[in-house]
Amino acid sequence: EADAIDPDTHLGWSVVVTGYARLVTDPRELALYESLLRPWLNRTMEHTVRIRPDLVTGIALVGDDG
Repeated sequence: EADAIDPDTHLGWSVVVTGYARLVTDPRELALYESLLRPWLNRTMEHTVRIRPDLVTGIALVGDDG
């Protein structure tokens, strides 16, 4: 799940991906993901997981005029 919600307006979006998750173990793939991804916490990524999506759903949180 990934979300972005403005704390002041309470507007934003939410997306959920459902599927099989697998650890990425190929060194070249790991290097690619480590160069592209930035963890929320300021620390080294210990694991990288790939999800092959079977279902993607999402909602937009919009105002009355949206």
